[in-house]
Amino acid sequence: MFVIIKHIIQWSFHEELSRKPIAINSSISVLYWYMENDELCTKIAKIAPKIRFSGLINHRGRLIAGGMVTKVKSLEDEKKDEMLYMELALRVKMRQEFDADFGHVHFSLSYREKLIVMSFPMGKNVLLVSMDKRKSFDEIPFKIVKIIEKFTSS
Repeated sequence: MFVIIKHIIQWSFHEELSRKPIAINSSISVLYWYMENDELCTKIAKIAPKIRFSGLINHRGRLIAGGMVTKVKSLEDEKKDEMLYMELALRVKMRQEFDADFGHVHFSLSYREKLIVMSFPMGKNVLLVSMDKRKSFDEIPFKIVKIIEKFTSS
């Protein structure tokens, strides 16, 4: 619950909510939205023990739900996290320019030296998932796509 409240406070200071008054019903809706998205990130983090991070990044490159899996140390510092999120948001937006020609992106995957990074566009936001490298990883992105489809259809 503390994590959810922390995200709401961060979001309200950084997003449009800080610019206009919030009605009680609106605040409850925002809290419910955060709870749902944190649950999504938690569910995805439990798909495989190698998953290190599952977080939702908004179109401005801010982490708005989820984060590092407990007891896992980040490979980069917090400042680099922010740069990574902003770069990801920009990259996803740029890929959307080709949707009319090639169709919508379901996910992108980077196989790096130290880990695997996957991104899943979700409307204006993007789900970022990273995991330790392993030989068999091909099923995981498709499992995540199914979870996202169920999540967005309900």
